[in-house]
Amino acid sequence: MHRLVRSAAVVAAFFCVASAAFAVSITDNDIAGGHYVYDLTFSETANDTVLQNDTSTLTRLTCYVDNWNPAQTFHEIIAYYTQSTSAGLSFVFDFSGSRYRPTAMSLREKFNLFNNVHGHDSTRAWSGWSVDNATWTTMTDFTTPQGTPHGGGTLTNYSTTISGMPETICYAMSMTTLPDDRDNVLTADHNQWNRIDSSNQGCFRVDFTMAPVPEPATLTLLGVGCTALLFRRRKAA
Repeated sequence: MHRLVRSAAVVAAFFCVASAAFAVSITDNDIAGGHYVYDLTFSETANDTVLQNDTSTLTRLTCYVDNWNPAQTFHEIIAYYTQSTSAGLSFVFDFSGSRYRPTAMSLREKFNLFNNVHGHDSTRAWSGWSVDNATWTTMTDFTTPQGTPHGGGTLTNYSTTISGMPETICYAMSMTTLPDDRDNVLTADHNQWNRIDSSNQGCFRVDFTMAPVPEPATLTLLGVGCTALLFRRRKAA
């Protein structure tokens, strides 16, 4: 069940601003087999270059190379400013430069929220999507309660249809402290999004099913057909 949330109630709604200057611009050449796919892979998160170039907004998040285990290196996107109570990012996928529009979307993402050794942290992870930056559909919404030394994580696999053939799709995510957080700050490397190794298993990935925009002549024929059908129904009545 998809939950629709008004922007005033969503902690990350302000992250997403539908501006072409801060959008991932999609052309016909980016669409293959009726799909456009965007992901953030292990190699692309070794530093902040891709993150800074592609996001619409980026607030107190950075790419981090986690090599505490010599046998396995992870790349993750973390809250880096230790005195902050929130961090997040957004993407705007802009299809206006192509002859196609999204009709469905499948998304995969992963959050990891780890409490500190004393179990003081209490954090909420949220993500959602929107076509107008006003009405948001929640995809991920979970919390790590205070007192759990190791916290928790979640892998979200989300699919939905998209009506109206919109030109843009907005995605936003956030991590925020909750009122019962003992330290009232995001502990830097304990709040992670897109934690992956070189296998790219569980990396952020969004797959849009695309359909061609009807040509004006097609739209005219459809309009004439609907008018004729309505006339026939009235005449029969």
